[in-house]
Amino acid sequence: MTEVYFDHAGAAAIRDELLESVFSKLKSTKYGNPHSHNSAGKRTLEQIEQSRFRILSLFKTSSSDYSVIFTSGATAGLKIVAEYFDYGETSNANFYHSQEIHTSCLGMREYAEQKNVPIVSLKLKEFTDYFQSMEKRNNEVGKSLVAFPAQCNFTGYRMPLNLIEIIKQKLGVNAYVCLDAASFVSTTVLDLSEYKPDFVCISFYKIFGCPTGLGCLLVKKTAEEALLKTYYGGGTVFVAASTENFHVKRKRIEERFEDGTLPYLEIVSLNACFDWLETNGSQKVFSNQPYELAALAFRYMQSAFHSNSSPMFEVYSLTDYTDSLSQGGIISFNMRDSNGHYVGYAEVDSVVTANKFCVRTGCFCNPGACQTFLKLTKQDLLEHFKAGHVCGDNNDLVEGKPTGAIRLSFGPTNTYEEVEKLLKLLNCTFKDRNLTPIELQVHQAIQSGKNIKLEKIRLYPVKSCSYQEVKSWPIEATGLSYDRQWMIIGSTGASITQKREPRLCLITPTVNIEKKTLTLNYPGVKPVTIIFGLKSNQIEAKVCKSRVCGDSVDVNDCGEEVYQWLQNIFGSQGYRLVQQSAVRRQKKEDNKTSLSLANESQYLLVNKNSVSKLMEQMALDDATSTSLDEMIDRFRGNLIVSGLDPFEEEEWESFKVSGIIFKSVDFDISILQEKNKGQRKKF
Repeated sequence: MTEVYFDHAGAAAIRDELLESVFSKLKSTKYGNPHSHNSAGKRTLEQIEQSRFRILSLFKTSSSDYSVIFTSGATAGLKIVAEYFDYGETSNANFYHSQEIHTSCLGMREYAEQKNVPIVSLKLKEFTDYFQSMEKRNNEVGKSLVAFPAQCNFTGYRMPLNLIEIIKQKLGVNAYVCLDAASFVSTTVLDLSEYKPDFVCISFYKIFGCPTGLGCLLVKKTAEEALLKTYYGGGTVFVAASTENFHVKRKRIEERFEDGTLPYLEIVSLNACFDWLETNGSQKVFSNQPYELAALAFRYMQSAFHSNSSPMFEVYSLTDYTDSLSQGGIISFNMRDSNGHYVGYAEVDSVVTANKFCVRTGCFCNPGACQTFLKLTKQDLLEHFKAGHVCGDNNDLVEGKPTGAIRLSFGPTNTYEEVEKLLKLLNCTFKDRNLTPIELQVHQAIQSGKNIKLEKIRLYPVKSCSYQEVKSWPIEATGLSYDRQWMIIGSTGASITQKREPRLCLITPTVNIEKKTLTLNYPGVKPVTIIFGLKSNQIEAKVCKSRVCGDSVDVNDCGEEVYQWLQNIFGSQGYRLVQQSAVRRQKKEDNKTSLSLANESQYLLVNKNSVSKLMEQMALDDATSTSLDEMIDRFRGNLIVSGLDPFEEEEWESFKVSGIIFKSVDFDISILQEKNKGQRKKF
């Protein structure tokens, strides 16, 4: 199955024919250091100047209006502006930035703060109204810098670029605009003949997929004097003395700011990309199709509901995807189950990755957008951080709240069929997840005409360990929530059972659903607690394969802390605690039941009177010394019932507790949910 790439906002998908063009250009000619005056160096210098010209032509401008400073990427360009921008008289200066902006742009405020420049933070939607309603300022000594993205990399929202002129009209001649264009130019040409920001930051891998270590800062000629550079490196001076503090910087701004030897092979590769673009046409890179695919996904998500009419998707958007001028080819969202609870983005990511789709999850280096759309306060961020969540990890839910989202960003190589296939996968996997908030409770009557009651509910969070007894507990597709979700494996990946390690029965696990924690207790040993899925507990987490009753299952390692805890108890056995990472299904043709790490079925029902009768019939010496409760414990049942005749349950086809129908199939208990006039749906 071919992998489908939906992360074009992260990096463009590089095409095979483009790579061939790059390799051919690099192999055909010898290039050398452009600071050397030999033939190889001169060829490189020609390539560098040609590349500057082609960059300006691509964005519909020329060297009379803009200069091209090569950088390692858009981030480096933003840093240059932040570090070297001269605010002048800071009492009359300001640094304005949008809240929903890339981390690299957000970091610019640190230099402003260092220079004692007042900072104004605005939401993207507020930007235009804020400056339009502002009174015009007179020419002042201080300079103001305004930074915002041409396209938000979280939502795909496109700023109205006529805002650049509005800002300059309102703030006067001492206003400078820094445009982060990295996301915008990945699918659209930025027309600098119409819109004229003072600084434009670009990464070329966002456009072509390569070269990955090259970007540029475009500087408007009239804005060059606003950048005051102190440091000078190789190639940036006419003359420098080492015996005293004397040097003369070069005149051209690109010569002053490009310290040391440029990454010239990357620049040659960029020229090969331009060659390929000219041969194949700009539509190979710049296309309206990414927007159309995002609009398709948006319409689908807006109309996708669970059977109880609750929405499946929560889309984060500032537009309704009806206009490509204000919306790019990006859509970000989270998923909710039928109860309205969030599905963690890491879980969604694992599903789509297993089905050969590449998407992006998290905050996409845009913390402000995460705060805005996920409605996170500063206190929320601090609580998430205390819980172990940091940028870039897979800690997707903290106390039920999402810490990030799922992003689909489309490119010109994507098709409608690919998008529809992904949407169908999400629908099939997550629709009607947890349909109705079902909970089993003790003392509920079993509807059979007798005084039969559910006396005890037990789950076994860690396979082969002791049980957790509860008064009520939610159920899901695999049985009781978190029942046999974890197991202890040996160095070969095989599950360790009490047959091999009897002391496992002394480990008592406790699941706290609200806090999403699993605590393990063992006599005489300090308990250990892990938080579901948190990377802080998965320092060396890895997805691996294990086996349960002949089935291969995917599991996640739970980290070093619990590993050391097991070592203290069992010695150097190499035992590790792992958690099931995907639903397991029985392979029998007539039984496709979803399973956790249980051996055969989702539930095991134990009839107290059957066990009592069995004890009477057992001709064992210890029969009289073993209590009924102790004998029941040996069966490791989930549902303990009373009021039945001995072995009566063996004749049952099904039974009902509080509207939940349990059906017996070859002694396997499967759960069914009644639906619409007796129709039953198998989870």
